[in-house]
Amino acid sequence: MILFLLLIAHFLADFTFQPKVLAKKKAESFKFLLLHSAIYAAVISAAGFTVTEPEAMLLPFAVIALSHFMLDWLRVLTDGKFKNAAVHFWSFVIDQALHVLILAGVYFLFGLGEHKLAWFENALRWTFVVELIVTGLIFAIIWDPASIFVKKLFAYLSGQVEEPEHDEPRTGSLIGKLERMIIAVLVIFEQLGGIGFVLTAKSIARFKQFEERGFAEKYLVGTLASTFIAMVVSLILRVYI
Repeated sequence: MILFLLLIAHFLADFTFQPKVLAKKKAESFKFLLLHSAIYAAVISAAGFTVTEPEAMLLPFAVIALSHFMLDWLRVLTDGKFKNAAVHFWSFVIDQALHVLILAGVYFLFGLGEHKLAWFENALRWTFVVELIVTGLIFAIIWDPASIFVKKLFAYLSGQVEEPEHDEPRTGSLIGKLERMIIAVLVIFEQLGGIGFVLTAKSIARFKQFEERGFAEKYLVGTLASTFIAMVVSLILRVYI
């Protein structure tokens, strides 16, 4: 469960606590890259040292914080050098994959699971605590990270370096987030039939806009990608509940 907590901290720090304005300034100024790295380190620190013996967490924390800074710096340099939609999309995907792999590698390499603080080890005996952590990880992934992935996917498919702006970006993004949360809950409680109802209700609200081919294609790609992420993440993690 320590690994799950570190992953929750990662997705919160790298997405929820990194608004679009900070992500943009990070690519333009080194001091904002340092600011993001400091915020990331603080969140990881709060998650790691709260449940793990301090002496066991110190070196892993340093590796995680430093590697995150280095990977983000490398991504900023890469995106700045190559003004290409494909490069920007895949740099995002590879960057996130490496962050997750480093967290997992550090967890297993340093055996952090064997260095739980007594209060946390006792808390894990309660089933609802484990369920809360796993559910928290599911929602941490499908909330902001999935939303940003879909936006970058749109940018990649449209050949734009920046994610394209929509008429109602906040509303559309919120609908997607709520849709994924509902799908995740349905998967967790094994009510897969309800997913069709959710997608149908969303489609009815956009019915008239389907006459525009460009919108219809974008809607289909976004909905399928969003649904796929929510279902796969929920199906994989629900085994721990």
